[in-house]
Amino acid sequence: MLFSVLVGGGLVACRHEADPPPAGTVLTGQDFYPLSIGHYWIFEVEEHFWDYNVDSTVRYQARETIDTTYRNAAGELTYRVVRARRADDLSPWRDDSVFALVGSFQNLRRTANNLPLLELVFPVRAGATWNANQLNAGEEQVRAYGTPDVPFTNTRGIRYDSTVTVTDDVADDASDLIQRTTVYARRIGPVYRRRQRLQFCNTEEERRMLCHFGEPIRSTAPLYYIARGRERYETLRATGVR
Repeated sequence: MLFSVLVGGGLVACRHEADPPPAGTVLTGQDFYPLSIGHYWIFEVEEHFWDYNVDSTVRYQARETIDTTYRNAAGELTYRVVRARRADDLSPWRDDSVFALVGSFQNLRRTANNLPLLELVFPVRAGATWNANQLNAGEEQVRAYGTPDVPFTNTRGIRYDSTVTVTDDVADDASDLIQRTTVYARRIGPVYRRRQRLQFCNTEEERRMLCHFGEPIRSTAPLYYIARGRERYETLRATGVR
């Protein structure tokens, strides 16, 4: 069924029926992020807001749903994803934001707030790297694959037998930690996301007043004095196709 919506100031045709997955998705790794209308993912979200080593924590649920497809200006099939949020199981969902996904045999592109990012590249290969900002004017952002088809168990104790981890290593030293990590499972999509942007005690004034300067860190940020920052962890709790 076709209908029209307003996108970027113009009408585009959208449809509700799902398209069959392209051939070769397992070979290339495209099935690490399956795309079909009605596909949804629900995450448990935990956010930490740091202010001079004081942690304020917020927990909620987020849902991402592919609700329609349309052809973009280049004629490419584009999947519209609506992200909604609620406080808990008893609260109503409220739409929060929208982003778009475009998949091909070469890559998966994500566009949010008019900023296109190279989300994944195909085929999926251990150690492969690419510039996530290749499609925009931002500084080079190196993104890398870990080893494909390894098991992963999330914080809810759910095990996924075949996953790949994608990591952005932006900054990691005694002053700052900026990292983004996403785990994808075959035939499921994203199952875990970690976003960290932390600033440690790094000025003489801060050290004299409040801070305790620490060594460079990797994955143990809470053990070091965080002057300010934010962390967000998203763990998949449910997925399916409506």
